[in-house]
Amino acid sequence: MQGFQLGHLPSRLKDKDVCLVIPGLFDLVWLSRALRDADVEIRENLGLKRAPGACTSTFLLLRLFNWVYLIRTKNNRVGLLGIYDWEPGQHAFLSVVIWSDTQRDRGIGSSAVRLAMEGLVENGLCKEFFVEVKECNYRGIRFWERNGFSQINTRDGIVLMCLSWGQGCQ
Repeated sequence: MQGFQLGHLPSRLKDKDVCLVIPGLFDLVWLSRALRDADVEIRENLGLKRAPGACTSTFLLLRLFNWVYLIRTKNNRVGLLGIYDWEPGQHAFLSVVIWSDTQRDRGIGSSAVRLAMEGLVENGLCKEFFVEVKECNYRGIRFWERNGFSQINTRDGIVLMCLSWGQGCQ
């Protein structure tokens, strides 16, 4: 693998409706509250049995993701987009969480995914994107299919999906 500097990843990505920003210190309090107030399914998808405090939230993000963006709309924090199992220049796995049910189905997650993928591709950091979705999460599978991802494998109740800017997914 070639040498890689994380500084090449944009720290802020924005379109007319959504802004992705790297979380700051004060965002950790918000994140802790969001995880505390999140429904059980969101916490389970992140591997949590109970709501964490601010320090545990920080550790969780460092453990789960190589890179995290907060998703904002008009200065309101509404979710996060995580990048993990990242092989710079090749592929990355994505995860999106929109905390409030009232913010879902408004195009925010789709805009965030598009912004992140465009930012990674335009900076030569990634060509292929993967997501893992629980097989019983029909809403999640439909979300990723609407965003161009195709199912390529199902194992142990997890659907692997892919979107590629090249030859296609293996």
